[in-house]
Amino acid sequence: MKAITVTQELKDANATLFNNNAVGSIKQLNLPTSFVSLNYNAGQLTQGYQTLDNSVHESDGFYDVVVPSYNTATEKLGALFFDVTVFTYPVIALSDEEIQAPLIAESEARQQEIIQADIVLKAQETAQASDDTDSLDNQDLFPFWSGDSVQYALDYKVQAFNADNELKLYRVVQAHTSQTDWIPYLVPALFSVVAYPGEIPVFVQPTGAQDAYNIGDLVHYPTITDPVYKSLIDANAFSPDAFPAGWEIQP
Repeated sequence: MKAITVTQELKDANATLFNNNAVGSIKQLNLPTSFVSLNYNAGQLTQGYQTLDNSVHESDGFYDVVVPSYNTATEKLGALFFDVTVFTYPVIALSDEEIQAPLIAESEARQQEIIQADIVLKAQETAQASDDTDSLDNQDLFPFWSGDSVQYALDYKVQAFNADNELKLYRVVQAHTSQTDWIPYLVPALFSVVAYPGEIPVFVQPTGAQDAYNIGDLVHYPTITDPVYKSLIDANAFSPDAFPAGWEIQP
């Protein structure tokens, strides 16, 4: 990066380049590819100006910009100025107020993060204790299922995708430590879909007493568009096809 102090002569010779710069101001730029030099080529437009010897550039006022090293926690850079052979910045010590300001802002930002995290945590705890209707109405409050050895307690609720990539709310029906292949919709022995009261789910093959159907339970079988069946027995672990006597088709 180069810089140059703008003069009236430079503005007159290179109006497009310096049109928006005041006389006496310093302009930072890459060397122009075409330029009317005040000291080279008899004041004619020179193409390939950036390829000329550096002595030509310096004779026109182009010098390197050098950024000094400084401690950003306690120092800042002042305004760009020309220092004999380079353009550079003065290093200025920060005032106590300037040093303290970002620390205060960082602390306040962290405070807000803690407050927001606490609000979310309390909202999530409240959601876990809510009934099915409130849980489904506020499903976004629930964490996503993870297969990374998470300990899931009985009745804990999580969000997870089903086989159709629909985001559903699941309830833990058997406490366990998660595994990557125990995706909720694949393990009905561990999870059941949370449904609104009166919503009739699709039959899911029970794997034991913990997820078996009881008297009066209603299911669609075999799909959501097929007839509704009512369980006639408790601990019903059979499908309507496997044990017709355990089910009654509903009108």
